[in-house]
Amino acid sequence: MMKFKKLVLISLLLFATACTQQAETEKLEVIKTPNFIVLEDVKGHPLGKAFLGHEGIWITPDHLYEVSKELFYKGEKILVLARDFDKDLLAFSLEGKTGSVLELSNTPPDIGKEIYWFDSESKKSEILNVGAEFEAKSQKKKNLLSFAGVTVPGASGGVVFDEYGKIWGMIIGADREKREIFAVRSDNIMRFLKEIEI
Repeated sequence: MMKFKKLVLISLLLFATACTQQAETEKLEVIKTPNFIVLEDVKGHPLGKAFLGHEGIWITPDHLYEVSKELFYKGEKILVLARDFDKDLLAFSLEGKTGSVLELSNTPPDIGKEIYWFDSESKKSEILNVGAEFEAKSQKKKNLLSFAGVTVPGASGGVVFDEYGKIWGMIIGADREKREIFAVRSDNIMRFLKEIEI
């Protein structure tokens, strides 16, 4: 009888371990599959990323447009729908280009929350600040997320997300000396989408 109890206990432990590993694998699959497109200038040079914030409406940082004055995806010019210079947000559409709408958080994350973002591979960090300020070209952006890390050129527009794939922000810049990355918060992105009546 004692051997049978041990066998049942071992079987239950193995089953629980397998379930936990499967759940972890499912979470990691979200992290391995970013959902974005790469925007280019008129010559086809990559500038940054965009993601689908609402059905048919893509979101990218406005500063990409400021730099290039025109943005393209695979040679097709984007149609600008709305811009918010102060929040560094631009909404646009692409004829016939759809994808999965990502789930945006309507509240800021807690400081210390683990988040992920992509360069050439997924990176992990923790939220340092939910009211950060970042200055670029004498323009101060406020009410941003910040987290530790270093980005590469073209990282602007990349999403900041948790292990379940929920979006908490969009990268707009970095302070290389302080090794800190800044992102527009997802609640501000949602507000922007509502303001343009989508």
